[in-house]
Parts: sequence; structure tokens; C-alpha cells
Amino acid sequence: MSRPRAHHFVPQFLLRRWADADGRVQAWRWDGDQVRSFRVRPSETAHVRNLYARELVPPDEQHNVERFLSVLEARAAVAIDAAVSGDFKRLPDEHLHALAVFMIASHVRLPHHVDHMRAQGRRVVEEALSRPDPDFERLNTTPARNLLEWTQQHNPARIANFGIDTLPGVVLRGGSLDKLIKMQWMLADFKSTPFEALISDRPLVLYGGIDHPQHLQAFAIGPRHVIFAAPSGETLNRITRWMPRDVLRSFNQAVVGQCTRFAYGRAEARFIEKYLPRSPPASRFPIEPNSGAPLRQQEPGAHAGEWRPALGLAE
Repeated sequence: MSRPRAHHFVPQFLLRRWADADGRVQAWRWDGDQVRSFRVRPSETAHVRNLYARELVPPDEQHNVERFLSVLEARAAVAIDAAVSGDFKRLPDEHLHALAVFMIASHVRLPHHVDHMRAQGRRVVEEALSRPDPDFERLNTTPARNLLEWTQQHNPARIANFGIDTLPGVVLRGGSLDKLIKMQWMLADFKSTPFEALISDRPLVLYGGIDHPQHLQAFAIGPRHVIFAAPSGETLNRITRWMPRDVLRSFNQAVVGQCTRFAYGRAEARFIEKYLPRSPPASRFPIEPNSGAPLRQQEPGAHAGEWRPALGLAE
């Protein structure tokens, strides 16, 4: 087994887009009864030791899942650079695919989801291997009473890693990827606003399940750029009719309000204090179809700043 190492669940390259000239980003968290702001390098935050590590395997196989995620990050970094420097509407298919994969991975790779996959995977494989197997009973010459006991003795890594080994498949072969790629996409540019987009240790903002007709995803790729994706072009058109500062405020409210511990970016302390949760919000896994409460309709003539219910962000 190789030495433990830090596995980042918010990629360092993404956090660096919020960094100042000294390479540090502004971070926020609750410290007792008050919110504390401090500066941190992307390498020093949003990581867990051996988060994606495979167990009971040779050192060169231990970090296979982390290497898989690193490949996704490299492709996403190229796609993000292309998105912010060119015409987003003309973004090549390979870049759009890289962004969609990256957004789904950003949700699936979070520590509480990884813990769920590990636990659920162990339960599934142990249940399957404990069922009666006529072929095993006919061929078995060992003291093992069933295939589960045989596997525990001869291939325990299969049981230990079954859950974490499903992560690449959940990202690349889950039904969410095809649906996300087929959605309407928009890149919002907030250079004209005095505020910046924030990010947190749960960076992907979701409203409703992926099959909800008014499903919406939002993901900041920098302090001035947020990607929106929705099945309906009308959902995105409504967003374009709102004031940019109101769109940005509502996005920031959502991404800060769902964080587990840390929010990142330049912001007013009173905004962070208002929306940063003291305890982690509940989370579903994975992106469930048809989940979420019905949308509340915006009243005719409502002020642009009251659009938050369309994202499930009502105060």
C-alpha cells in the first residue's frame, strides 16, 4: 500500500481561477458563533486523505480512480479556457462533453457520496455473493460455505472496492450524462457586475431531478462566469431577462447555502453569514430523476430579484 495522499474533491485547477496574485483564494467557514474569512492555497483545502483510494491492492492500482478524475479535470480545464475565451455557442462537441462529464463528476465525487458508494457497494456485493450458487457448491473444494466466504478469503479487494470502482461508470455511463449533454446550455458573463460568483465545497447547483421539466443546473467556472443548463430553452431565456446582479446573487445564495463546510471567493461577510449553513444540508445521491418540489410561479410584475423560486432558492 502506497503512502496516503490528499485527494481533492474540488479540483485545484478550478479553485485557482479564484486565486489572487499570491496564489491564494479567500475561504469562509463558521468558527464558533461567527463566520471567519481566511486565505488558503487550493492545494490546502477541499481534500480528504485517500478519498478515492482502492484497498487491498498493489500500490500502482491504489489510485486508479483518482487518476481517472485527473484525466477528466485536464479535459475540463481545456474546455473551460475555450468557453471563456471564445464563442460559447460555437463550443466544439468534445469541449461540451468534457464540461458535462466534469459537472456530473463534481457532484458524484463529493466525500459524502463516495462514502455512500463504498457502503452501498459492499452491501450489494455481499448480498449477491451470499446467495446460493449451485455451480459454486458443485465445484467448491474449500471450507468456504458460500461464494462470499470464498471471496473474503481469496479476493477481498473485490468486496472492499466494489463501491468505489463504480464511480467512473456512474459518471460516464449513468443516464444523467446523455440527458445533460442534450440540454440547452448558456454561459453567463458577470464582468459588468460589481460582485463575483462564489464556489463552495459542493460546487454544482441543482434544482429538481434530471427528469424534472424545469430542471436546472448551474456551475461556476470562474469568478465571472457561470454555466447554466436546462431541458427547456425558456428556462434559460427567463434568466437572461433578469438583472445580472440578481442572477448572480441567487446563484451565490444557492452555492453557499448548500456547502458542507467551506465557501470560496470574494464576498461581503454579511452575505456569507446569512447563507453559510452551520451544518451540512441534506443531499440525495445520485442525481435522482423526478425529485424536487414543484416550482412556485413568479407573480406577474414581480421584481427581478424575486426570481429565486425558479431555482428553488426561496428564503
